[in-house]
Amino acid sequence: MALTTSQILETLNSLDLLEVHDLSSSSSEPDNYELCQIDWNFNPYSGCDSDWETVRTALDRGPLGKPPVDAIPVPDCAAWYLPIHFYGSDCGIYIHEYSVLRRAANIRAHLKPDRQQHPEAIRASVRAALTILYLHEVFHHKVESFAIRLEIADRRPRYVPYHDRVYAPLKGSNGQLEEGLACAETIRRLIEGRYRKGLSPDVAEATISVLVDEISRHSAGYNRGCVLSPDGPYERARNRLSSQIDEGVMWPERDDEDWMLSPHSFRGLVDCRTITHVVVPQGTQPVIPWFEAPTPQLFPTPGMDRISVLKRLRARVQRGGPNCGSER
Repeated sequence: MALTTSQILETLNSLDLLEVHDLSSSSSEPDNYELCQIDWNFNPYSGCDSDWETVRTALDRGPLGKPPVDAIPVPDCAAWYLPIHFYGSDCGIYIHEYSVLRRAANIRAHLKPDRQQHPEAIRASVRAALTILYLHEVFHHKVESFAIRLEIADRRPRYVPYHDRVYAPLKGSNGQLEEGLACAETIRRLIEGRYRKGLSPDVAEATISVLVDEISRHSAGYNRGCVLSPDGPYERARNRLSSQIDEGVMWPERDDEDWMLSPHSFRGLVDCRTITHVVVPQGTQPVIPWFEAPTPQLFPTPGMDRISVLKRLRARVQRGGPNCGSER
């Protein structure tokens, strides 16, 4: 059974495992955005026809189309995961609606011309685009979940040392296994019946084609996703990542094959659908009918000062207030 963020936070705090020592704070995204929740039922009839005509218009702008609001610059990040260790109750997956529309336009462009105008194809392209962004970030939650299981087992920090000594220093290189594996797992899971269900064969094929092409042209680390997606390379890379997380070093000493006896340790602790948000420009409504009206609020970004977030989190936990671990 999936846990809640409040349960995880209370346990990590009680074991003094929320240790954050990085005082740096890089530039963050502008604060003129708002958050929307997602109707995960993907009801094909949600919204009237005119709503989906708006989506069609947005997709007609093409893969390189402008954002829906011209005053808002193209986002630097398509989507991101904010870890529990660093962001507490603000943890979660954040996805720009613009990025969903951009990828949906690319998927739709791979269909036959007569299919591109079909309402079912438009809805399926949007669903597929959201899925590939979501699955990539879900893997990052699985990495943190694996680290938390190790932390609970022997009450020793794992995630923060791994992040600071392995993940961050290897950014932009092929040695950053986590990003390559996140891309690889996205490919692997798209083949599953759970995510292919509801997608016609041509949309499913177009989605895989778009994803593989995007990964192959991505920056170092990410672009290894296609190579790591088959069973053998995937398992070996994930075993090495497990050792890196366990020891907090780039070149761990333990035998990576030991992790073959723990094949299910990368399962997520939280149902990621409950902590996933769509980001839209402030003062606008989402274009896609599956996304609910925005709730005006400040939200964390990848560049937030982790120390200030941690202090706020610990204050909430110590007070036992109702906001501790609340999910947006």
